[in-house]
Amino acid sequence: MSSFEKGAEDKTKPDKSAGRYEFDFSAWKTLYENDPLAFEQQRQQVIDELIQSAPEEYQHRLNGLMFRVNAVRSRASNPMHACLEISKLMWNSVADLRAFLEDLGYVIHSNEIIEKRSKSSAVILQFGG
Repeated sequence: MSSFEKGAEDKTKPDKSAGRYEFDFSAWKTLYENDPLAFEQQRQQVIDELIQSAPEEYQHRLNGLMFRVNAVRSRASNPMHACLEISKLMWNSVADLRAFLEDLGYVIHSNEIIEKRSKSSAVILQFGG
């Protein structure tokens, strides 16, 4: 491993105390320009480490998300096209979440629901003796 690659690797290691990764854009850019294969290997290693550091209940979903992202990247004609398509995926997810929250808010605040809640009553039966 070259000293540059070692430097890029050090700067992308997790900062466990802060719960995040440091990212040196210049180092990654230089690595990509000089050795795209090493860039891809390091990129995949950092992603894998990040997913493995997530709580176990989220790892399957994160792996599925990376599968979708990688599929978009493989179909894209260039990196900018991939970036735009991945951005669309993100914004579609945000829009879906917003629609869900709006629907949930409607249900929670619906007058009909409120009326049913206030009119609800129950007969309490007494058993035994």
